[in-house]
Amino acid sequence: MTEDYALDRGRTESQRLDAQHEVWTKNLGYLVHPRLATRLDQFSRIADIGTGTGIYLIELSRQLPATCQLDGFDISDVQYPSPEALPANVSLALQNAKQAFPAALKGKYDLVHLRLLVLGMEKDDWEVVAANALQLLKPGGAIQWAEGDFLHSTYLRGGSDTRPKTLEHVGQRFHEGISHRLQYGHSTLPAIFEQQGLRGVFQDIVASDRISETRENITKISYDGIFGWARQMHIKGAPGAWTLQEIKELRRKCEEEIQTGGYCRFEIYVTIGYAQ
Repeated sequence: MTEDYALDRGRTESQRLDAQHEVWTKNLGYLVHPRLATRLDQFSRIADIGTGTGIYLIELSRQLPATCQLDGFDISDVQYPSPEALPANVSLALQNAKQAFPAALKGKYDLVHLRLLVLGMEKDDWEVVAANALQLLKPGGAIQWAEGDFLHSTYLRGGSDTRPKTLEHVGQRFHEGISHRLQYGHSTLPAIFEQQGLRGVFQDIVASDRISETRENITKISYDGIFGWARQMHIKGAPGAWTLQEIKELRRKCEEEIQTGGYCRFEIYVTIGYAQ
């Protein structure tokens, strides 16, 4: 299967994804929104679309009874742990979320979780993926989909005599290069959910630095992602791609600003809806 994804899938990126999972979860305060968690029982079945390294399901398996079944899906299995490393009730399979899931899976899940698909999505993909996810739900099942509002990130100083000008410069260049993806998702999912018949749609909105101690890490992780994207654009020879020397120098300056307390913040939008 071919994929339209703006980052690589190497070991370093897998480590970044796992670290990102940790800081996002700390700031959200949950893996499953409390309103949804109360609806789960010892035999619940949960799907994670765009599962990446499977870290979400692996951690969730520690919070739920071993009788729950947790299934992850991604267009690539390159970042999957070996089957032997997975909990017994976690399975990972190949599936393009932009294509229909096998009929045997439709109507089987109590909860479908999605997170940070934005770098693999175009404008029209959001409705398609939402429709495919909805098909997996049992009657009364729920979707939980988390995305960030990266276009409206803010860049804040640490020390009184510092200014995060490189963090802001790099962030804005990233947004300019990928704005065709970033402007959708967090802002459009509620309407998409309602159009597709989900009920009780609501959003939980949390600052990426709700836990102030995570500011440094979430900024480092976010900028590692930006520079990973920049390297991929260079490798692909994309128009306006940054040179490797430019990437190296900008990374150095960003690291210096982060060390002096500079950081980036954005808002995390968790969109939730229930199947009829």
